[in-house]
Amino acid sequence: MLVELIPTLMEKQKQNGGYLGEKEILDTACDCNLSVSKVIGIASFYEFFNLKKAGMQTHIERIYEKKTKGNILDFKREDAKKANEIAKEIDVLTLIEKSGLCGRSGSGFPTAKKWEIVRNENEMEKYVVCNADEGEPGTGKDRIILEEVPYSVICGMHICAQIIGAKKGFIYLRGEYEDLKEKIEKTIEEFKSDGFEIIIRLGQGAYICGEETALIESLENKRGEPRLKPPFPGNKGYLGKPTVINNVETFANVPLIVTEHKSYEKTRLFTVCGDVMEPGVYEEKSGISLEQLLIRAGGMENHSKPYAIQIGGGSGNIVSGKFLDLKLSEEETKKINIRIGTGSVYFISDKEKLIKTILERLSFYVKESCGTCVPCRSGLSQLRMLVMKIEEKDFDNDDINKITELIGYIEDNSRCPMARAAVAPLKSVIKNFPEVVGL
Repeated sequence: MLVELIPTLMEKQKQNGGYLGEKEILDTACDCNLSVSKVIGIASFYEFFNLKKAGMQTHIERIYEKKTKGNILDFKREDAKKANEIAKEIDVLTLIEKSGLCGRSGSGFPTAKKWEIVRNENEMEKYVVCNADEGEPGTGKDRIILEEVPYSVICGMHICAQIIGAKKGFIYLRGEYEDLKEKIEKTIEEFKSDGFEIIIRLGQGAYICGEETALIESLENKRGEPRLKPPFPGNKGYLGKPTVINNVETFANVPLIVTEHKSYEKTRLFTVCGDVMEPGVYEEKSGISLEQLLIRAGGMENHSKPYAIQIGGGSGNIVSGKFLDLKLSEEETKKINIRIGTGSVYFISDKEKLIKTILERLSFYVKESCGTCVPCRSGLSQLRMLVMKIEEKDFDNDDINKITELIGYIEDNSRCPMARAAVAPLKSVIKNFPEVVGL
């Protein structure tokens, strides 16, 4: 019988008071029929595995409270059950395509297209994966969904499985959200159907596992290091089989589309944070303006206009506070080369806070780099040191030129999207805030 490595390590650590000693490593190697060096290599990759006596580490920033709700958070349990039945009788894929639903995490890839790719693959074995590894700085919406309407997510996964022909699915749940595991398991049991099984796998503190191929590597009990693409997960994903990977909010929208397709109104969950009076998660209609969202959050702490706004999470572009009339829809944000991404909107009050934010973001990505490729491992560290010089007001034009060159090098040579995303905020600051870098 196959014994899975990461769940085994989790159990051994729990039994041993929170750390993995020599005996636990050796026992795990024997249980899983692996070498000791292989087990240590996996355990040392994930932040939540402790090879010394120490408490569990965490990079969670804060838990954001729900502030307003709409279609997604108001959806009823009985309606989710109806959606499961209705989906068997209608062309769901066409409905999803007409709704314009795209991924609610980063890339914004059309959901119907992703599912269609997997459905059309000539393989008997296919998988559905819900990415609930919500590690992006300034984002807390997926936790709210899993707390309030976990049945919508489970229903969305069932409908996806029905369309693509999958028998098994996973929820890759952020390790810091372990307190939600029991509630989600009860919901899985409530919606259980013949022919489709959902398993929860807890993440172990590696931000990079939010990247879809790194997540798959982790599901396969490996180090969470991104794969080269192509092939994409839709063609060769978990265990080399076609796999749909969508995030929590994307799946939660599916039963709404099925039951309300004639009156479906697109809403999004925005995590509003930074220098605002009432940070939290706000569900609002797609197309709400930045100014309206700021008003919902009580305005700026200092009662002034924002100096800068970061849109889309910790790796999102940063625009001038003058863009308050920007409407937050895919169509409008694309016009200025911005992605809504995770729906995080981070308001920044002044120039000093902007520099501090950039430094915090770079520090986060330096820490979370998997270390596989030099541009990410070394390039981000060098960028961080150069931005520290800007913060200390001890920089010159040569430093700015080095920053620009490093950004280009990282964008052109990194193995996965994380490093390219990590430099996006700094790149946008150089473009949109020349006064910050002395240009």
